[in-house]
Amino acid sequence: ADLKSLWAEITNTKRRQIFCRRIFVFTHLIDLLFSPAALFYNVYKERQVFFMLELIQNAKNKNHLGRLIKLSEKSNSMVIVSPFLDEQFSSLTEHLTSIQSIDLYTTLERFGGTAQKILVLRHIQEYCTSKKIKLSVHIDEDLHGKVYLFYKDISPIGFLITSGNFTSNGLRHNHEFGLCVTDTALQNQVYQSVMNLNSYRLTEEQLQTLYPHAQEFLSSHPQATTEEFPVAQYINIKPSYSLQTERRFFVKPLGTSERPIKPGFVLKNHDTVGFTDNPYLHKGDILFCHGVGCSSLLGYYEVIDNTAFWKQYNEEDRWPWKYHVVCHSKIFSETWWETPIKTFHLAPSFKALNPQKHVTKAGGDTLGALMQGKDHLQITPEFAKYIIDQIPYL
Repeated sequence: ADLKSLWAEITNTKRRQIFCRRIFVFTHLIDLLFSPAALFYNVYKERQVFFMLELIQNAKNKNHLGRLIKLSEKSNSMVIVSPFLDEQFSSLTEHLTSIQSIDLYTTLERFGGTAQKILVLRHIQEYCTSKKIKLSVHIDEDLHGKVYLFYKDISPIGFLITSGNFTSNGLRHNHEFGLCVTDTALQNQVYQSVMNLNSYRLTEEQLQTLYPHAQEFLSSHPQATTEEFPVAQYINIKPSYSLQTERRFFVKPLGTSERPIKPGFVLKNHDTVGFTDNPYLHKGDILFCHGVGCSSLLGYYEVIDNTAFWKQYNEEDRWPWKYHVVCHSKIFSETWWETPIKTFHLAPSFKALNPQKHVTKAGGDTLGALMQGKDHLQITPEFAKYIIDQIPYL
């Protein structure tokens, strides 16, 4: 009877709120009587929430750089996410004396001034080399956010998310606002978001290749110009194939048995590719273009549209759903026939080296679906990485 009356009180909507209040008071009374230390800890734990967030501004006695210095004192590595950088990078980083490793995410071409940005990145590279700091540079042309994460080995120390770029003005002088956060779970979440960016790695060798060309470009354009420095003319861009990224990878055949692809064919650096039906690709997806007839890889291209558009060039156009793409393998793609990579040879060689990994996203281990008329085939990031590594890099 007692249980029935208790259940009736719980289920009665009018009395539920009163009942819950009674339970709340009773449990806290038990804590107070038998475990005051535990009760104090719970209250302190609730108050901790307010101490995990600290507002950072650039004031006379406190600024962003000062907070970064404090975070760095407990750290040996950091992640810098900042679209803009300047020549003051070394003067800022020299205060972070315990940092031994930097992952740098920034832009290169989006905001113009590409040649000058290359000089800045080269300066950063030389500085890190001189200080024996391990540097990894990643480019994301859609980047706009700024965040600085600190680690002791792999343990999160804290991070600063802010409006300020990693520049002298951004960290010291501009009217910027940021939050310093010391919450492990939230830092892991932010780090995961950074890893999910559709970025590409800019290697030390690539910077060395770009540097003299950027110097020459600036010498020949002493005044401001609308002409942009042609990065793709000098390096192939390797897209991110991180397993965490949201980017997807596809093999996309071009040509037909009636109109095969022959040596000398070059897809434009900015072009369109078509599909029979809407494939619902995402901006940032990578297409490895395969030439029907020559059976060779033509290069890899990034999708730059969020949605497909319908455009049928003529009655013979069997692929009316179009996407704009940009070439990230210009050096290779302009002469792919001189160092041919046979597409259908890639899967067996990949499987020989990686017997436990699959070729296609669906779990297949061949590209046979392309021979059956499929106009695109999604592949695994691991196989995508393998293909990219087979393409001449510099």
